[in-house]
Amino acid sequence: MKTISVHFGALCPSIAEQLIEQGVVAIPDEINHFQKDADATTRLLIRGLITDSQAHTARQKLLKKIVRAVEKATKKHEADHAE
Repeated sequence: MKTISVHFGALCPSIAEQLIEQGVVAIPDEINHFQKDADATTRLLIRGLITDSQAHTARQKLLKKIVRAVEKATKKHEADHAE
C-alpha cells in the first residue's frame, strides 16, 4: 500500500477530500467520525484547552486509525472486485 498523508487544521481540506486526491478508492465508513475527531482536536487547540504537544499526539493517533481503516476498506474493496 502506498503512503497516505493527511493534513490537519482549520484551513485544511476534509480528510475525505485529501484521501480522494491521493487516489484512495475505498473511503472507510468511519471517515465522518475521523473528521469530527480532527475538527474537535483543532477546536480544543485553538481555544487553548489543549497544548500543541497534546494536539500533535492526538493527530498522530488519529492518523494511525485512518491508515488502518483505509487499509481495511481497500482490502474489502479489492476482495469485492476480484472476480
